[in-house]
Amino acid sequence: TAYEISACLVGSEMCIRDSSIFKPNKLGDKIYYYSGFSKKWSPNNVKLINEIQKEINFEIITTNHFLKSDMYDIEYLKQSYYDKCFVNLNFTRGNGMTTVRELALMGRKTITSNNPYNYDCLIRCDDKESIIKAIIEESKKINTIQSPINVHNSGEEWTNLDYLIKV
Repeated sequence: TAYEISACLVGSEMCIRDSSIFKPNKLGDKIYYYSGFSKKWSPNNVKLINEIQKEINFEIITTNHFLKSDMYDIEYLKQSYYDKCFVNLNFTRGNGMTTVRELALMGRKTITSNNPYNYDCLIRCDDKESIIKAIIEESKKINTIQSPINVHNSGEEWTNLDYLIKV
């Protein structure tokens, strides 16, 4: 089984997840918005999401985590959110990178505005208009299966737990 040790920290915990469930499948017709935990929601991001929703014909779905204990089982999260989307919105500064990587393995890109990472799965947008343009472009892929996007600069070997034990 392939496990991913996330490069990001969630609070003080390192994310270790079985990444073998994140395989390319047919892109859904919804947009997943990575919102993080509600106590850290930025009013500006919520306003931006509401403005975008008014101008597009795709439903924006998100999880509602109030505490770390509210985190969903990863299979539930995949089936209820990831499988239903064709693109991810993430307007945090480097948070939610486990989600970005999981969706990339499924062939889904993430639209972001200020993410410090340099991954091929990130679409950088500076304003609402460019975000909407990117959504429309990505929506052309709905109901298709896209290749996985490798977000690791060192190659995929490090996602295998046996490889990490040798290092």
